[in-house]
Amino acid sequence: MSDRTALLIRCSNTEATVIREQAALERRTVSNYVLNIVIKALQIDDKLSATRELDRTPYFAPTSVPGPRTAILVRCSNGEAARIRTAAKQRKTTIGSYVLHSLRRFWAGKQRPPLLPNHHLSGLKSPLT
Repeated sequence: MSDRTALLIRCSNTEATVIREQAALERRTVSNYVLNIVIKALQIDDKLSATRELDRTPYFAPTSVPGPRTAILVRCSNGEAARIRTAAKQRKTTIGSYVLHSLRRFWAGKQRPPLLPNHHLSGLKSPLT
């Protein structure tokens, strides 16, 4: 039996392009790039859960970026997938929304989201606008 699985993350073509380009810049696979960010988000959430209850914290699902849609396949271990599923369930959101929220928080922290429109990242400047 394999200890690997995959998560299918639905996103906009723009988001998928950003993910692929950033993965290439970091010389990582798409799966490794996404997991690196999401696992860090899980670690932060674990630390926060020690000080407050996440179930009572409002979680705002990311606004969908308009335009054509696609999907990103993220290969990961069964344990990583279970952690992501649990975190999404605790926040009463989908796995894809949790992953995209984690990516957007990371991009916002870098202060330079490469291609995403301003209104989807709390007013951060984008090179396209």
